[in-house]
Amino acid sequence: MNGIKPSYANAVANVVSTTSSWGMGKPPTLASQVKELSHPTPTSMTLTAALYLLAPLKESSDVYLMTRSYMQNWLIWAYNQNVPKMENQRVQTALRLAATRLGLHPPEVGFKYNDPGPVDNSSLSLEGSPLLLNPCVIVQDLISDNAISGPKSPNNNLGPRARSLPVSPGSVNGSDEVETQPTDEDLDRDGDQILCCAVPAKFYELLRSTIGITCVNGRDITFQPYVQEAGPYQGALIHHHPLASNDEKEAPTPMSRNDPSCQMNGIAKTPCRPLEFRRKIIMKRKLKRFTSGEIDESSPMTRLLKEEEQRAAPELVPTVEVRPVKLQYSVIDGNNIRRREGIVLVSQTSRVYDALFWLMKVAAPNTSSSCKRIWSKRDTTGTASGDGYELVDLNFLDGKMEKDSEKEKEFQPPRKLVGEWLRAHYYENTKRDCDIIIEVRKSNDKWLRASLELENRILVGDYVDAQDAAGNWYESIVTHVNDDTVTVHYFGWASRWNGRLRRRQDSPVPASIAKLHCAAPLWSHSSRWRERIAEGNTVEVRSASSKVDRPKWYKGIVKRIGQKRVVMKRVTGGAPLEMIVGKDEKKRPLLLLNRVQQIMVEVPQENDKMEDEEEDLARKLRDDVSIDTLTTMDTFKPQPPFLRWVNLYGEEICEFGTHMKSNGGLNVATLQYEVESHRKPVEIMKSFNNMYGQGFMKESLRGIPPAPGSVGMHNLGNSCFINSIVQCLNHMEPLTQYFLNGDYAKELNRRNPLGSGGRVATAYAAMLKEIWSNKYSALAPRMLKQTVASFAPQFNNSYQHDSQEFCQFLMDGLHEDCNRVKEKPYVEELEGIGLEDAKAAIEAWRKHLLRHDSIIVDRCQGMHRSHLTCPKCGKESVKFDAFSTISLPLTADKTNINGMTLQDCVDKFLEGEQLDELNAWYCPSCKKHVCALKMIALWSVPDILILHLKRFQFDHCTVRNDVIRSKINDTVRFPIERLDLRNHVLGPIYDDAPPIYRLCGVSEHMGPTANSGHYTATVRNCKDSRWYRYNDAHVGETTADAAVTGGAYLLFYERLKGSARWGGMEKLMKERNAEPYGGPNTDQDGFTTVKSKKKRH
Repeated sequence: MNGIKPSYANAVANVVSTTSSWGMGKPPTLASQVKELSHPTPTSMTLTAALYLLAPLKESSDVYLMTRSYMQNWLIWAYNQNVPKMENQRVQTALRLAATRLGLHPPEVGFKYNDPGPVDNSSLSLEGSPLLLNPCVIVQDLISDNAISGPKSPNNNLGPRARSLPVSPGSVNGSDEVETQPTDEDLDRDGDQILCCAVPAKFYELLRSTIGITCVNGRDITFQPYVQEAGPYQGALIHHHPLASNDEKEAPTPMSRNDPSCQMNGIAKTPCRPLEFRRKIIMKRKLKRFTSGEIDESSPMTRLLKEEEQRAAPELVPTVEVRPVKLQYSVIDGNNIRRREGIVLVSQTSRVYDALFWLMKVAAPNTSSSCKRIWSKRDTTGTASGDGYELVDLNFLDGKMEKDSEKEKEFQPPRKLVGEWLRAHYYENTKRDCDIIIEVRKSNDKWLRASLELENRILVGDYVDAQDAAGNWYESIVTHVNDDTVTVHYFGWASRWNGRLRRRQDSPVPASIAKLHCAAPLWSHSSRWRERIAEGNTVEVRSASSKVDRPKWYKGIVKRIGQKRVVMKRVTGGAPLEMIVGKDEKKRPLLLLNRVQQIMVEVPQENDKMEDEEEDLARKLRDDVSIDTLTTMDTFKPQPPFLRWVNLYGEEICEFGTHMKSNGGLNVATLQYEVESHRKPVEIMKSFNNMYGQGFMKESLRGIPPAPGSVGMHNLGNSCFINSIVQCLNHMEPLTQYFLNGDYAKELNRRNPLGSGGRVATAYAAMLKEIWSNKYSALAPRMLKQTVASFAPQFNNSYQHDSQEFCQFLMDGLHEDCNRVKEKPYVEELEGIGLEDAKAAIEAWRKHLLRHDSIIVDRCQGMHRSHLTCPKCGKESVKFDAFSTISLPLTADKTNINGMTLQDCVDKFLEGEQLDELNAWYCPSCKKHVCALKMIALWSVPDILILHLKRFQFDHCTVRNDVIRSKINDTVRFPIERLDLRNHVLGPIYDDAPPIYRLCGVSEHMGPTANSGHYTATVRNCKDSRWYRYNDAHVGETTADAAVTGGAYLLFYERLKGSARWGGMEKLMKERNAEPYGGPNTDQDGFTTVKSKKKRH
């Protein structure tokens, strides 16, 4: 190696010994590579191994920030190293990939470089505060063309190459003309901006162990990890740095670069902390395409596109977390003495429970968990007394109601994240720090700060968060306090809904409120939506004509936001409100925190009831009166009722979703069931075999469902497998609308011998109409079950069945009942060997349409290409076959601590396999059945994609001559919002309907085998896009993540954008001018095969 220091050359890029093992099979484990990198020898380390650590960054990856100049120089240096010929191509490819990921210039011959020295990241941190990012630093986004800036950065829109580093051709041998080389100042800065890039933690640790890292004092170099980065808490705490300690057992680590305690005769007395710390990759919302000022806001098309973008699921991109949350803590003992102080950094995406639990563990390591607790500072307390700090109950961060059964009481850490928790503490969305007090005591002592706990200082008139009987949290005001209970008034609700809560967690209270928690600090569980309101937001507005005790609520749009005031302006008109008596004995409307600020809202529903003259006046006032005029008037007048001013912190408005649903309908607080008098439930049999749903005659119950189409289904005796599949199919909107609109009736094929004469389709349509009638809270699917059982005897019993088998039968039954083909011709199978794939696929699909043509074929069927090869004679066969469900094998060999992914299962499905004897293929050349080699590929995929996870295994026991059934319960991590199959589809892909899907439903199974246990469903409602869990007749709101369990069995996906009939085959046929419905002997070019006539003799 020319121009390279021998020590570094030996440490990083010397003789190749692992080339053969890397070239064949899998690379060595990462642990063995890191071991080699940490203890290099002249025959064990390769440059390829170092570059292998510069892998792509993924969500939750650990990264470090480095200056771009250093990384650019390192890549050029690595490019110019002498490596064996067989390794050279791999090194150059790895270098180009690394440069592309980091947004740097790919190294080329002629670029100058220096020998890499210790990593110096001093330019990334503030002088004297290494834990704070320099305001000039700009970190590039990993995917998008945007950049993420530190605080006060003047430019927030740099592309990946907009600020590329200047590199100049020169000697590749390390010329001594140092004065001609660009300095760090030239390379790192452009104006006052410092560009840097994120590298994987393993690569950074390699550099630290081989060439060292500059410490905060600017002089010392360390080769070891900083001691505070070690420990079991590093997954929850990014970094911990103690500042001061009065405890003799602990000594602080120096912070400042000029701290004399770090030096002794030029030698470091204690290990100095190296610059830069571990950061996380988090998923952040991608910036919206439409922003004000860059396009015509008045254009109808613009408004339409903006509405479509708002309805679409947010696109998330992996991004470096530039500013982690800083928690500055103080440990206070029973004598009010500060024992220790320090700082910890945590990721916004970490769980609050984990972060605070480990914070207490590292800040007070020698104290029992029962003798320490944590307080956090908030910018608003809502109470008349207190010092601004509120006690944090780690077990109660989610605010859920108390559990009933002992099994439910098993502790599960709350899932609230640090970012969400911090936004509840402060008005500023961008705030990234919080002051923490850790209070410790001796085992028999009382808590020093007991008097400051909310339960001990709460008074009448305090503003708090309170839970109602349904478990929801609202902003509230305390109206009465006694020793054991507290009475509160919920903002936005009439006084008849006032609630009573326990004052302390151990207070004796009636059973009706035993499950409710005590009052909590204001905005700890409710939203600070009032402070963050903006023009264009949707709110609930109390109707101007409603009664005080029975208000009506309409949807309103915020049009103007008034000034923050010291004196409240009088608002005339509007809705009548309840009044409270203040300290001056005067009645006035209730205002949260006594804040006085008004907003103008538009209520279209009240506009519909206005006379023409009033509407003209309203329009004139809205168009002519400026915001300055409106906010300076002594009295805010209605303009008229549909456009009026309301108090932002009053009870005339509520957060949208408090009383109304997202579609504008009213939310119901409880479900009221109504059973018809002549159809009372009758007890006919006690359950004797513990079968699900056995024991009672179940009838449909009238009531209001929790959401349109979210109706429970009674279990009619192990019929949960039916309920699970129907709930998933019910919210596949293209299919459901076909039956609800009556389109199926026009296409019923009553003469199809393979169908049911239209009975299955009719029963299914009747079931859907009842579900969407909004009249029932639970239905008994008796007619559907009986109809299916009459045509499929295997379901004519009370046994449990495989939901995948029922799904397949139901889809086939609906297809045959609605098949548009009345007379099915005989069609021979197409052999695709020797044909172009597209031509063979078109011909195969045309033959398929001759016998199968229905809504199921249009929306639910795709086509795969199978390639068979005889292992003996090499005979090949290519066939294109239609499918409606893809059965994915579970990759048991890949199960690990993180579980397997859906991508792993898809890759396993597409791998080649050798058929067993039970599935042998008849080779026309060998004239016998052979265990052929089979390759499957996806040619086209439908709008509605059903994936079957093959959890159940059947093994033959030779000892007992029996079949052993088992189930794989491992969790498969599948995507919720974006399943991208573009890399797996061989056929044409169209931009207006790409094979990208979002999850709509999951059929779940609990139990040892498919024919036992219980089936449930977790489904996204196609109207309000919320997720609901269906457990027979019980329906409850949930989240999509709750479906990612070891019980997920069938996954129902729907195409995210556009629609492609026949999986895109319709468009392909149009492009090729192929007639889809040709005769049985007509090819795609329009030619018909004609039999030759025999000559007469």
